[in-house]
Amino acid sequence: MEIGLIIIIVILTSVLIFQSFRISKIVASKNEDQSVNLLKMDVIELNKSLNRMRENIDTNLTNFNDKVSEKLERNNFQIQNS
Repeated sequence: MEIGLIIIIVILTSVLIFQSFRISKIVASKNEDQSVNLLKMDVIELNKSLNRMRENIDTNLTNFNDKVSEKLERNNFQIQNS
């Protein structure tokens, strides 16, 4: 009787150990998936930020070029009239 109980306890313990390894693998896999998803979200946000920066730089360059063109036209006009 005691040997039967010991065998049952050993079997149940081994099943519990096996299940805990299995569960820890599943949890680790889900954690990796969550980390990958968070990294993807970070990359998407960085990409959006870079696109906004690029748009701002384009706008600033366009404004700068417009101002330089206006100044050049004024200077050319002044040179021609002097």
